[in-house]
Amino acid sequence: MLMNAHGVNGTLYRTGEHILLKNDGEDSVVKAIEYFAIYNSGQHYTLVKGNVYQLDGHVHSYSGSSIVLPTTINKVFPASSVLRKVMLYPNSVDTPESFVLIDHLRPTPPICVDDVIVPVYPEEGDMLNVRGETDEIWFAHVLSSDESVKTSKVHFYVEDPRVSNKYIRESIGRMSVETIHWDSIIQIASGQWHGTSWLKL
Repeated sequence: MLMNAHGVNGTLYRTGEHILLKNDGEDSVVKAIEYFAIYNSGQHYTLVKGNVYQLDGHVHSYSGSSIVLPTTINKVFPASSVLRKVMLYPNSVDTPESFVLIDHLRPTPPICVDDVIVPVYPEEGDMLNVRGETDEIWFAHVLSSDESVKTSKVHFYVEDPRVSNKYIRESIGRMSVETIHWDSIIQIASGQWHGTSWLKL
């Protein structure tokens, strides 16, 4: 067991754990085998011996995390090169006998805000963007929602052929009410009402 250069009150590192190091400008993932110190010419040196994992250049298809492969190589590194702990998760999908590198403190997350999908729970009066059967985008005005089956009763709106970005009811009457599933909802539509028409922003 060893406290590294993070400080006496910092992270505790143990043998058997996976760590990320930066040595000679390159990141290395190792499984710690041994921590030890040597004394030479009046100086103490703290070192870590570890089994090295090889970055295979691929990323995990779902998380965007790096994939690493086990090797039989053992190396000794200065303890000062330790960056942080990481976890390895068995990856049986993309590459057999490989691991997904889980680094929750990495400086660059694998996703950005635009990649996060926030589910929409439509309420009466909402105007929605809905994906059609052939991936076309529709405007749908919510009349009511049923949370138990995750569906909404809606009126569809189409662009007014005379005015750009103005949307009017596609059809009138009782038969114009359609039922959509929440899985087809993309987002709450940007725009505002102008009388009975919807103006797209």
